[in-house]
This record gives sequence, C-alpha cells and structure tokens, in this order.
Amino acid sequence: MPRHWIPHFFFPRLKNVVVYSEILNKHMKIVVTERTCRLIDKHFGLDSYLLETPEIDIASRLGNRLKREILLTLAKDTYYPDDQERHDFIKRKYAKFVIPVEEAEWIGLDLNEACRKQQEIEESVKPEPEKYKFELELVKRLASGDEDPDKDEIVKELESESVVAEKAKKMMRSAKNLISRARQVR
Repeated sequence: MPRHWIPHFFFPRLKNVVVYSEILNKHMKIVVTERTCRLIDKHFGLDSYLLETPEIDIASRLGNRLKREILLTLAKDTYYPDDQERHDFIKRKYAKFVIPVEEAEWIGLDLNEACRKQQEIEESVKPEPEKYKFELELVKRLASGDEDPDKDEIVKELESESVVAEKAKKMMRSAKNLISRARQVR
C-alpha cells in the first residue's frame, strides 16, 4: 500500500533579540520565537509582557526567572535609586503588579526548587511541643501561688473518672511541695 502522506515536523524559528527591561534597567540578548517577539510588542515591552502573562503561559525558565526578578525588584522598591523621577514613574506604571516579597520569592520556581525552598523553611523552624510550654506555665503558677491542686475543680471532676487525674493531682502536689521546700532553703 503506498504512502499518500508525508510526515511533517515543526521546528520553531529562533532568533537572537535584544530586549530591554525597564524595571531592571538592563538590555538582554535572548533567544526567542517570532510569536514571543509579537507578544512583547503587543504588550509594549518585556516587563509588561512578563507581568501580565501567567507563569504557565510563559513556558520558559528564563522568562519565569526574569518575572521573578522583576517582581522582587518591584516588591523591594530597589529600582532607580539615583533617579527619583524615573523611580516614581515606574512605581506608578507598575503599581498594580506589586506583591509582597514573601510571595514574589516563590514565583518562577520549578517544582524541585520550590520543594527545596519549603524544606529549608521547615528545617529552619524547630517546633517546640506545647507540653513544655504548658508545663512551664504550670510551674510558674504553682510558684506564684495562683494554682492550688486541692481546690482545682477540673482535677476533682477528673479524679472520679480516671486514674490519670489522680496521678496528675499527686504530681501537682509533689511539684508544690518541691517549690515550697525550695523557698524554705532560700
């Protein structure tokens, strides 16, 4: 059986283009497709194109990295420190794109980088179990005399219900005795 069709392959036509980022104040030579050039022109510049286009539609690591840098620069307000007039112009022009720095740091990261960043954040914060906090509060209340285990209604209610409450009451009494002994030693 003869072949009546011939497979066609599509290869995008890439070209080197020099683009200017108004916010970063840099000229960059990047490789883009014709469609990207048209979209940049349609948005009247690289910054507007990157800021107005969702990350999923940019579909480029370089584009997402540039968007992240632009958003971080806008959030930190570090553009044009020497030229106040230009600074105010950029601030007014891109005011609707300003987001908090914490949010801007996450934009443009791929999945592996985002996971790594989240792991670093979680590892930097060591959670402390609340039982230590409650124990410290109880010891302080017992030391100040605000807490009396004999008059504690909750302990009395639980005492009839469980063995654990009785142990808790004994522990509170022993803690109170230790504190009173420590006061006598002073």
